[in-house]
Amino acid sequence: MSIWYNLRYKRIGPLFQDRFKSEAIKDDAYYLTVLRYIHRNPLKAGFAGGLSAYPHSSYASYLVEDPACPVDASKLFSLISINEYENWHLQSDDKACLDMNEKTAVRGITDEQALFMMNKAAGTANAEDFQKLPETKQSKAIMRMQKSGASLRQISRLSGISLARVRKMLVS
Repeated sequence: MSIWYNLRYKRIGPLFQDRFKSEAIKDDAYYLTVLRYIHRNPLKAGFAGGLSAYPHSSYASYLVEDPACPVDASKLFSLISINEYENWHLQSDDKACLDMNEKTAVRGITDEQALFMMNKAAGTANAEDFQKLPETKQSKAIMRMQKSGASLRQISRLSGISLARVRKMLVS
């Protein structure tokens, strides 16, 4: 299955080679965006006909005042009223939450462009050759890829180098 997927989407490496995507929630506005995004995901994916219809969603838990319920709604209801909750979820939100086109990184460089940049900068033909290079040469190529617009996750995925190591190379 992974061979087919990699060929189809011009990718390399294991399908689940990196950690899940995550990012910090640094302010109340983004907290609201993320919460709405999470609750609306089953609708977007076509798994449910309504917000409370998806059994694995925490949407309904925010409306229940049960001490045994694991959801703490105090943060949410300090930002919007309980009466606004349902209508607020129905509003469309143009802000993205970790949504990324499979072929295009956030800043707009395709996997093909990033691979070309990596191989050109390092003088390699593929990720296997790139991984055999000394770390100093890898670091220079990774810096060029990032300056060209490749995301850190994209660099990690295409080079076969862990995300933590890619970050460390860029800091050094």
